[in-house]
Amino acid sequence: MAKIGVQAMMLEDSCAEDAKALDVSMIRIGMLPFDAMGSLDTVLEFCDATNDVAARLAEHGIRLYHHNHHIEFATYDGKQLLDTIADRAPLLGLELDVHWIQRGGLDPVSTIAKYGDRVAMVHLKDYRIGSLPDSAFQALAEGDVPAFMAAFTGVVQFAEVREGNLDFRGIVEQSIRSGAEYLLVKQDDVYGRDVFDCLTTSRENLMALGYSDLF
Repeated sequence: MAKIGVQAMMLEDSCAEDAKALDVSMIRIGMLPFDAMGSLDTVLEFCDATNDVAARLAEHGIRLYHHNHHIEFATYDGKQLLDTIADRAPLLGLELDVHWIQRGGLDPVSTIAKYGDRVAMVHLKDYRIGSLPDSAFQALAEGDVPAFMAAFTGVVQFAEVREGNLDFRGIVEQSIRSGAEYLLVKQDDVYGRDVFDCLTTSRENLMALGYSDLF
């Protein structure tokens, strides 16, 4: 724990200096650290260290947030990790990602509602089921069933807003009700498309829903 404490203090000092230089008041942790994913105990250590950092950053007027992926919806002792993080690190805010919530098996709208005003940022990215590629059927014809099944289970894709299956009207409305300050369009993989074309698609689809005033 002493090592974690020292690392946390160094992190706090560096982040505070960088935030002041950039004139920002919000910092987010991009994902649960790899070495914190090994067990519930390592997650709890992460929570304790992070809550301590959040407390010290708050003294500088800086808020700290955690961005989820699907791993936070693993269950230990009947409790999902995101609930454990939220309870164990009460000073830590949340940046919820609706695609990863869906991939974790939960409903994005009710999840945003559940955490209420802890949610300052919401990542808007859709959840699409893509088509099986021709190579998958070629592998099947050649008797390579494992290759076909790898393609079969890998059809879940990141997508532009409203180009997949998520309820974005519900997501945006609940984000507003929860007091989210920023709705951030993001797409982890664009599958060969130009990133600005993807952003344009998401923007146009959100405007078609009636959210031009949010831009």
